[in-house]
Amino acid sequence: MKNFLDQYFESIRDILFEKGIKNTTMDSLCSSIGVSKRTIYQKVESKGKLVHVIFNKDMAEFRQKTASIQKNSTDAIHETLLLFDAICEKQNKISDSTISDLKNHYQPLWHDFTKSMGQHVEATFSKNIQEGICQRVFSKDVNPWEVAHIVSRYFGLCPDKSFTYCHADASLLNFIDYHFNSICNRRGKELWEKLKDNSLLACHL
Repeated sequence: MKNFLDQYFESIRDILFEKGIKNTTMDSLCSSIGVSKRTIYQKVESKGKLVHVIFNKDMAEFRQKTASIQKNSTDAIHETLLLFDAICEKQNKISDSTISDLKNHYQPLWHDFTKSMGQHVEATFSKNIQEGICQRVFSKDVNPWEVAHIVSRYFGLCPDKSFTYCHADASLLNFIDYHFNSICNRRGKELWEKLKDNSLLACHL
């Protein structure tokens, strides 16, 4: 199963995320990835099981990506932008059809997926804010968990609502600007203003 997923995971995920679960039959899926139904059913016993496996692996990969961002970013402000970018990229891959299918036909999976995502986002941003306080770019009076919870709610990561789709538009930019101006100290605001004016900012959003 692991070798099969390593080879076909991204292709299967992209199909399910783009076309929707209900609209994707096992026949069309097998035809798209170039394997027989017999082969895929030797790896997973049903379409429902496959959906669960794909979403669980997707969540695991997202955790790895955010961990890599936190390990390799230059500072807490740069890290924040990369985290926002990772969340938006992930959300924008999931179509309305897929979300509707999850909510209507895979409610336990939808609940677990959004709950896990929300908790991970909160924990990740809480750590990010704590690091920013240690780096003396975020105010020491900021409550990391409270701010992280606000960020999580902004991105719509909760079971009772759909994802909020994010784009590099005024709404998102205004939220990021508000976020930094709310938690940064003077030094942090100076760093943010310099980064905001940099043309490379567009690469992060």
